[in-house]
Amino acid sequence: MNERSVLPMLLMASCRSHSSESVSPAQAEELSSAEQIVRLQYDAYNRHDLDAFVAAHAPNVRAYSYPDSLLFEGRDSLRAGFGRLFSSAPQVHANIDSRMALGNIVISKETATGLPGGKTNTGVFVWEVHNGQTTRIPQLVAAQ
Repeated sequence: MNERSVLPMLLMASCRSHSSESVSPAQAEELSSAEQIVRLQYDAYNRHDLDAFVAAHAPNVRAYSYPDSLLFEGRDSLRAGFGRLFSSAPQVHANIDSRMALGNIVISKETATGLPGGKTNTGVFVWEVHNGQTTRIPQLVAAQ
């Protein structure tokens, strides 16, 4: 089974709703290990904690505009891009609209507010988690 066949199957599964607040210890026990890693980076993003955000990603992390247009590769690129975002948009905040997981794959629909120019973006993100870190992030983002 290849990645292109897994994604539609995951999207057909039911999504669990999650609030935009941090997960309590009891709720964290219900999350898969992949979801816990994605949640760590999500919480760090909303705190604008660049070090914790970057640490949740593998040194060779790759992000793509779906399906395979490379946006960035590696922690240095991740740090530079999100460092600029946090500096230029101090109010940026993400909300999870829905999330689901299967094995090492986590899929979220998220809405980011407080972006430069007062923009809001909604996107679908697919995280692949290996050895406790995000390794690959194909994403579909639609500006609003």
